[in-house]
Amino acid sequence: MAKVAERHGSTVRQIALAWLLASSTVALLAENMGAGSITLTPDDLSDLACP
Repeated sequence: MAKVAERHGSTVRQIALAWLLASSTVALLAENMGAGSITLTPDDLSDLACP
């Protein structure tokens, strides 16, 4: 993913989001847009952190 991000002058996170948007159906896109209304707590972020 880093190779693609470098090619586009963007971050890996931006590429991950762009990939998600490009590979989603309209129904999934609407569902994924709901992520904008989620506020993760510090405990959430800790639980989601990669080891």
